[in-house]
Amino acid sequence: MKLSKAFADFLLDGKAEGEYFPERNLAIVALLVDSGLRVSEILRLDLTDVQAGLLRVVGKGNKERWVPLGEYAQRAVEAYLKVRGQHPDCPALFVSRREERLGPQGIRLILCNLREQLGVKRLYPHLLRHTFANLYLRSEGDLRSLQLILGHTDMRTTAMIYTDPDVRDLQAKHRRHSPLSQIA
Repeated sequence: MKLSKAFADFLLDGKAEGEYFPERNLAIVALLVDSGLRVSEILRLDLTDVQAGLLRVVGKGNKERWVPLGEYAQRAVEAYLKVRGQHPDCPALFVSRREERLGPQGIRLILCNLREQLGVKRLYPHLLRHTFANLYLRSEGDLRSLQLILGHTDMRTTAMIYTDPDVRDLQAKHRRHSPLSQIA
């Protein structure tokens, strides 16, 4: 997925009109786009899992990993924490209106509202995970570190499922590596 102008503007502006708890919603979207987290991983995060630009993430099979936060995502999480409020009975990082751990339906609703407001046809969590993976590789990130960030045990999963080269990327690579271009 190429980030649409409307979606990029949302990320830069930090909120969509008329939404409830915009700081929370922006932090969630930032984590989806900037860290490639799964919805289940975001929902499992506790306040104690945020540590100095890193997230302690419990992924599939209860495997724990540390995921770095980009500056933007880190600022979005920090801004959210300033307005989150104190909920001593709820250790969750992301809370609902009822001051309970946010559920999967909450994230679906956030993205559904955002999709409608931005006028984009497709916007769902796993698409943002794929977007993260592709943009990470296009910005010269390597496959091994991407595998670790995404929490895959097998690099083939990362390579085959989460990478979708853009045709322009293929053209540019082909120009650089074409055997006949090298000769001529």
